[in-house]
Amino acid sequence: MPDKRTAADILEELAAPFSKNDIQYRVLRHWSRGKNGYSVLLATYVTNRAIQTRLDGVMGVENWRNEYRDMNGGILCRLWLRIGSEWIYREDGAEPTKVEPFKGGLSDAMKRAASQWGIGRYLYRLGEQYAFVRKNKPEKNTEGWQPLYEGKGDSRKLIAWWLPKPLPNWALPENERKERVPEMHSLYEDIGVDDGIEEEVIETITEGQALDLLSKAEEYGYKEQDVLAVIRKDYGKESLKYITHQESNQILNRMEKKRAV
Repeated sequence: MPDKRTAADILEELAAPFSKNDIQYRVLRHWSRGKNGYSVLLATYVTNRAIQTRLDGVMGVENWRNEYRDMNGGILCRLWLRIGSEWIYREDGAEPTKVEPFKGGLSDAMKRAASQWGIGRYLYRLGEQYAFVRKNKPEKNTEGWQPLYEGKGDSRKLIAWWLPKPLPNWALPENERKERVPEMHSLYEDIGVDDGIEEEVIETITEGQALDLLSKAEEYGYKEQDVLAVIRKDYGKESLKYITHQESNQILNRMEKKRAV
């Protein structure tokens, strides 16, 4: 039976929110607040397996494929979809990860290429998220709590426990929105958690300011990939859209000082 869906229909299905069970979190960074415990910032992403399942379900296993190739030490993923009778690709890349570098690089490149098709792209709207944090793991309502470690090797120690905040309704499929508890904060108050902030707002740079940063960096002799390498290595962020005004100024100051040497 021929597929009567339009390209717009297909893209809409691909871009639909994932189940909360397909979402994972990664600690970008954490810092001590002294006697007040720790603050933890998280990145939110969809699993690679969920992306493949989405492609199988929306496109059919015979109507998509991916290809990988080396990209100056990184990994480029080209994701092909057959829409109608035409094969079309979009691509994106990633650097090898610290843990399982090759496997992690393949996975990250696939996620970014999928985002080019709109798959999981809505998660970028969340930006960096503060986690709920407490010193000890709660005795009740323990689901979802993750340990926070500091140090490496023999000096590695458990310093706190963190829990991601609930996803907003717009980031959930409709059947899971009905499960939302209106007053979630009362639950967290009962188990004594802290999100590590006092209504702090993180203001990131705008798209125009990101372009200005790249333009100035180019004047100092740096390419876009050089800037991206810095923000990923030093700030733990995946895109220019996530850096703050302060971080943008720090990057430019460092480039200017290196140029002056």
